[in-house]
Amino acid sequence: MLQVLSVANITQPVRRQLDDMKPRMLLIKLSDGYTKATALELDSISGIHANCPPGTKVKISGPITVKRGKILLNNSNFTYLGGQVDQLLEVWQANLNAVKVNEPSNYIELLYDVK
Repeated sequence: MLQVLSVANITQPVRRQLDDMKPRMLLIKLSDGYTKATALELDSISGIHANCPPGTKVKISGPITVKRGKILLNNSNFTYLGGQVDQLLEVWQANLNAVKVNEPSNYIELLYDVK
């Protein structure tokens, strides 16, 4: 089981990240609590979306392909489990509200509290 740290639709400009528009290719940052990994959605995966809050739990099962340091995901090796971490969710929602009001240049850092 892994925890989602952030999700970004790399086919859309920064200001449209939360629109969950097509086409999409999600770049998902994950952690098991010790190690961080980056995954790339090859086919549209059910359950996860561009505005998926940090703390959401997912499961990745084999066979898994890794290319250029990215885990390649599809519906056969990815399972959305859900759940949340209240502390992460509170920070994410506060930052999301700030982004909607201000549209700052550091959008991704604010939204996902990633530095």
